[in-house]
Amino acid sequence: MTRQELLAHIPLFESLTPQDIDTLSKRLEEIDYADGAVIFKQGDEGSSLFIIDDGAVEISYGEGRGRIMLATLFNGQYFGELSLFDGSPRSATATASKISRLIR
Repeated sequence: MTRQELLAHIPLFESLTPQDIDTLSKRLEEIDYADGAVIFKQGDEGSSLFIIDDGAVEISYGEGRGRIMLATLFNGQYFGELSLFDGSPRSATATASKISRLIR
């Protein structure tokens, strides 16, 4: 699947024109994460949305024994968008649960 197709299938971008999607796709970068790598931590400043191109990411809240698993996300799903909208710190921690390639 091309980057343009990936973006076009995300509800967040459904109102964009094909030209807008093409322009946006040129600004994206691919990042590889090892199994267990922390993508961002709860409380970090957020300025990026991530799309899973390949792999899986766990979203959790809290630390240690109080840690709560909120979701496991897979190919084509996205996360990290809340901090883009409200400018607040990350509300959860995102961790690669296997080798993953993300688009930021």
